[in-house]
Amino acid sequence: MSDYFIGKPFKGLRPTINFTSKLIAPPYDVLSREQVKEIVRKNPDSFLRVSRAEVDFDECINPYCDEVYQQASKNFSELLTSDIIRADEKDSFYVYKISSKHHAQTGLVFGASISAYLDGRIKRHELTRQKKELDRIKQIEAVQAQTGPVMLIHRENKILKSILNKITLEKASEINTILENWQHELWVINNAQQVEQIQNHLNSIQELYIADGHHRSAAASKIFIKRKTQTTDCFLAVTFDETELSILPYNRVVRDLNQLTANEFLTKLSETFEVNKITGDNFLNQKYCYFIYLEKSWYQLQLRQIPQDIDNVLENLDTHIIEESILKPILGIKDVRTDDRIDFVGGPQSTGKIINLVDSAVMKIGIVLPTTAIGELIKISDNGQLMPPKSTWFEPKLADGLVSLKI
Repeated sequence: MSDYFIGKPFKGLRPTINFTSKLIAPPYDVLSREQVKEIVRKNPDSFLRVSRAEVDFDECINPYCDEVYQQASKNFSELLTSDIIRADEKDSFYVYKISSKHHAQTGLVFGASISAYLDGRIKRHELTRQKKELDRIKQIEAVQAQTGPVMLIHRENKILKSILNKITLEKASEINTILENWQHELWVINNAQQVEQIQNHLNSIQELYIADGHHRSAAASKIFIKRKTQTTDCFLAVTFDETELSILPYNRVVRDLNQLTANEFLTKLSETFEVNKITGDNFLNQKYCYFIYLEKSWYQLQLRQIPQDIDNVLENLDTHIIEESILKPILGIKDVRTDDRIDFVGGPQSTGKIINLVDSAVMKIGIVLPTTAIGELIKISDNGQLMPPKSTWFEPKLADGLVSLKI
């Protein structure tokens, strides 16, 4: 293999057939502590005991303390020694299909080159937070494996799509299980001819784009820079064709109105938006159109003046418009990455969650945005620009524990 590669096969760590359905879990960062505790209570074999090992302690423990990472290491080691997870004998690629009645996407699991990441062939669109990076570094080093895949996007590639689909049609999957109403299937590709074919097509791809997993990829790169070994020269990744992915809105909730009354806040909004009170929550998914929930009422906001430079993708990005028009100037939130007055609500049930948070007075206001388009993400990444944090919510989510990469 050339020293300059974008991805390669690896000897994956996978659950044995009898334990797959019990073991695999949602990503570590989409669940609250209460949700983790409830899942593990019902299923003590859940991989969350590795990815969220604080669940084994009292609620008062700091989830970032050394004891938690040591517990994650212990729990992962027990999975290996008890033969619940095994290492594949050959370097392999893996085909990963997630499907429901209404949607299906098929991706390729591989070791993504950290050199390509550092050189900018694997492109980022979001800044990371040092605390979250350090958490992932400690987790990876504790368990000596990357257990949560980074989701990547590649531009439409009909040849690679045809190869992956052919594999899924010609033989049964090694893993086939249901997680949160989604079917997760995994095929192991270790035939030398197929591995070489996939390797050639993968490395012909000029750019990959990080969709989800900026902290995981950043953490893996820091470990590689520190160790500079062959076992740390890649990070666990799944790449999907841009035509197959589904993005949902990633909405905002804010704790207060920055000392404004509701009427004062709505008056300030009206300087930039047409503001209309509406009934119901059946929202348009349309650029420059937003909805806020305040004091048990919904309001529609329509941007009065669309940015003049329509070719400037970042200026026209809805999350950027909300940040520059509402969050910073009116609500006084200068950095959404560090201000604890703001939080983010994504996923298919996000509107209901916003209503609950505001009605219970945990938050003062909810802001519903339209979806960010895949094309916007790609163009911003190509331009070397950065989106505001939490601009995209990809659904379905990838499973943790389905296949891991040992370092």
